[in-house]
Amino acid sequence: MERASIVLFNSDYTNITNVFEWCSIYKSSIKEKLKNFEVNKANWYRKKIIEEKGIVHIPDIQQMKKEAATEKELLLSMAIKSVLSVPVNSGDKVFGMLSFSSFSGKIIWDTKQINAIKIIASIISSALHRIDTELDLIQANNELLTKKRSLEQLNASLENRVSREIEKNREKEQLMALQSRHAAMGEMISNIAHQWRQPLNLINLICYDIYDGKKH
Repeated sequence: MERASIVLFNSDYTNITNVFEWCSIYKSSIKEKLKNFEVNKANWYRKKIIEEKGIVHIPDIQQMKKEAATEKELLLSMAIKSVLSVPVNSGDKVFGMLSFSSFSGKIIWDTKQINAIKIIASIISSALHRIDTELDLIQANNELLTKKRSLEQLNASLENRVSREIEKNREKEQLMALQSRHAAMGEMISNIAHQWRQPLNLINLICYDIYDGKKH
């Protein structure tokens, strides 16, 4: 085994990317060849890993079946002669796969080796699941903070509107009180004028009689 890699799917399982690669000093990296690689170009592999959540154990690439002809051609183009891929999944969610490749010849993995690799894949899956959970919590907290800010802005806006309405009502009340006072004063002056009308008429008559008496 000359190469080990962790390959992860994107959220909608349309692309895969090699996020980690270890290879012997005598072999060149193929990491860039599996960067945003389209999954539909390897449907047989996709079905095995994503749908069946099964292990892909191919001791000899030359012996791959016809339905995996595309994958066979791809693996041979990277000089891979044997491969073992184990899904990295948590429940129904498949994060990606842990793969081991040989360039020197045929390799048959026994049950103990495969079980050990399954344990490693499970550890990687737990770590990825924890990261996903933490990212979900961060996103939820960010959404909560955004809603809190929006609510604070709404409350501030409502407080300003309430303050403006209170001020408007106070001004209206003051205007109504002033108008009421003016009306009361007008009514009082009218009553005073009415009450003084007869005495003034009487005084006017007396003055006229005095004036008329002096004249004659």
